[in-house]
Amino acid sequence: MRLLSTLILILLLTTTGLAHPTDSLINPTLRRIRKLELQPASRNRDTAMAVLLDSCARFWIGRGRPTEALESLRRCEAISAQYEWPYGEALLLYRRGHYEVLLGNSTKAKAYFLEAIPRLKQIGQIHVMLLAYVQMGISDIDRDWSDTTGIRTVIRYLQEARAISLKPPNRLSYASLTFRLSRAYMQLQNYREALHYLTESWHESQRNGYTDMPFFNCLHFAVCYTHLNDEVRRQPVWAKCQTFLPTLNVREYYAYYWFSADMHRYQKKHELVVADGKQLVRYAQEIGSPSKKLQAHRILFDAYKQLNRSAVALGELELINRLEDSTRQQRSNVMLAELQLKYDMKQKQAEVDRLTIDNQRSQTRFLGAGLVVLALLLSLIVYNNRRLRQKNRQITAAHLQGQTLERQRVAADLHDNLGTTLTALQWSLDATDKSKLTAAERAVYATIREQVGQAYRDVRLLSHNLLPAELAKQGLAVALGQLVEKMNRNTAVRFRLTGAERLPRLDEQTEFELYSICLELLNNTIKHAKAKESSIDFRLTTDTLFMTVSDTGKGVDSQSVNGRGLANIAARVASLSGTLVTSSESGGGVRNQITVPIRLPVRASSQT
Repeated sequence: MRLLSTLILILLLTTTGLAHPTDSLINPTLRRIRKLELQPASRNRDTAMAVLLDSCARFWIGRGRPTEALESLRRCEAISAQYEWPYGEALLLYRRGHYEVLLGNSTKAKAYFLEAIPRLKQIGQIHVMLLAYVQMGISDIDRDWSDTTGIRTVIRYLQEARAISLKPPNRLSYASLTFRLSRAYMQLQNYREALHYLTESWHESQRNGYTDMPFFNCLHFAVCYTHLNDEVRRQPVWAKCQTFLPTLNVREYYAYYWFSADMHRYQKKHELVVADGKQLVRYAQEIGSPSKKLQAHRILFDAYKQLNRSAVALGELELINRLEDSTRQQRSNVMLAELQLKYDMKQKQAEVDRLTIDNQRSQTRFLGAGLVVLALLLSLIVYNNRRLRQKNRQITAAHLQGQTLERQRVAADLHDNLGTTLTALQWSLDATDKSKLTAAERAVYATIREQVGQAYRDVRLLSHNLLPAELAKQGLAVALGQLVEKMNRNTAVRFRLTGAERLPRLDEQTEFELYSICLELLNNTIKHAKAKESSIDFRLTTDTLFMTVSDTGKGVDSQSVNGRGLANIAARVASLSGTLVTSSESGGGVRNQITVPIRLPVRASSQT
């Protein structure tokens, strides 16, 4: 359907004679639109087509052909309504304002521009936003050159846009904005300020590559120089204005004679003002603008009054009164339309604000619900984690209790069974009549008696050290101190304990595992190292306990590195999340460095 409408539009332009040779400039854009229409519908395709349709609308507006422009705008609007597309909506508002400028509806144009500008600024389309400022300046300044109402507001808008255009990376629309500012200041009869901005505009155009000064620049320069009494500069630019006359359109002719009358009136050449005024009446009639016709008759009235032509001046005054009544009614209608547009814009903004608030509330409710769900999930995770840690602690406590009970059972069995057996064996040997033994038998007897006695002492020491009562009651430091004392009394190795007196009470598992590690390492020293001395050193930091067990024996090579004892020690260290480093000393012996992380204080307890 869209393809058919495009073909019909082209056919109408051709058959009705509306086509112009310069319209060939639009043909590539129309071909691209037709090519897109053949593709499947999608957001990318439709938005690309809307941008091309906007280009078509801009082309037709520039050619002064509102019918074709309106067709492109309607299609562009239909596409924009299908998607949430901020750029498309803002661009459509700007082009609507541009279209209303073409129709001479300055009030509607200004409303569209004022709605488009903040949207374009918000999405970063600075160039299009500045073009909207320029078009709004054209619309308001050209509406009625004799009416200064609102012109200062226009200057404020243009100054705001000029400040934006000066920002990096380039001076977008700077020449157009400063030109509109010069027009506005001319309307306020501030010709020095007008000349300043007019000069800035022309210099910017020259920086952009322009060499020939356009008609309106020449015309404005001539007017400013006239009012500033600079005849030397006025004459060449006014002469250049004359060269444009054969090529001017109706509105340009009106502007030419308006400013010509203004200069002649300033020079008090009233006959020439009358001639200019008659031309203004003629072109105002062709334009069909009551306000411009009123301006022309005011100029004629003032000129006739200066020439003392009272009768003609009176006739002009009557015409002015009739036109003023009509124009006053027109201005009232314009003001009512502006008020209605402002009201509609406020209503629309209020609706947007309401929808925004509703959306924010919905998002807040959704976020609140999400936070509640997240809090519940986190609570569940924390609860499960806490239960898991509690269960792990229960398992660890049960494991520790099992080990304790097992050690107590083994110690009791060693003391009661094996200890009793060795005692009975020792008594039997003592009851033997040694006088009947030969010298060799007495030597064997003495050896057996010594070995049985040593076995009994070992069993007794082992049964007492498997789980001393002091470990649970008074802690690791006291238990290790008594262990060292016992071993010093019953073995040939001299043991030394340092740093233990500064140890606080740790949790039961840590104390149990550290005691077991020390016991295993001391037994290794006694059985394998053949050492004369051994030491147990403790050093405590904020969160780490260092325990070093070393001896002066034969070193690590003389010990069973892969034996069951060292494997048990490594397993116990790992259960405490610690590390074990075993190394040979340079002067002989072995060094076992155990590092265990701890948290202080673990529990409040006092050593006795």
